[in-house]
Amino acid sequence: MYYELIKSLDNSIIPKCLSNIPMEVSFIAGRMVDVKLDSLLRFSVEKMPGRRLPDYMTTGGMLVFSSRLVEMLNTAGVNNLQLFPAVIVINNSNTVAEDYFVANIIGVISCADMARSEFTEIMPGLYEFSHLAIELAQTKGQKLFRLAEANRKTLIHEDVIQYIISNPLSPELFGFDLRELEQA
Repeated sequence: MYYELIKSLDNSIIPKCLSNIPMEVSFIAGRMVDVKLDSLLRFSVEKMPGRRLPDYMTTGGMLVFSSRLVEMLNTAGVNNLQLFPAVIVINNSNTVAEDYFVANIIGVISCADMARSEFTEIMPGLYEFSHLAIELAQTKGQKLFRLAEANRKTLIHEDVIQYIISNPLSPELFGFDLRELEQA
């Protein structure tokens, strides 16, 4: 069983990247980034008073994960993350959060069941799905990957979700939700 990893409704934070990332770098292509980047990627956010930063944020196709989320994913068997240390400057408090990473997911899998999905073609081979069904056999049991037909979509295996849910730190994680996918 797979789920789509999505931003939760209570997560309105959109980090703004302050680092200079070369145009040839893509965090949605599913390939290793082999270009030299800043040793620390910098982001800024406007945070709601009284709330901590979420463990999952997205901006321009980049995934920004807390170190807690990264640790849980790694322990659950996710082994295809290229991580870039990141700091988040919280504008309205002038504080800095240093326990974040930009996560580049290595691996793009073409597994959308186009006959059972509902979609609009954005350009040849790239789709916007209003209903996504996947072909389970095509995933080959990968724990976490980008969907080739919509490369901003992140799919996660239920084993990883079960590990996260069973972890005592799980209630502390927030910022993401799961959308169950139709599968065959």
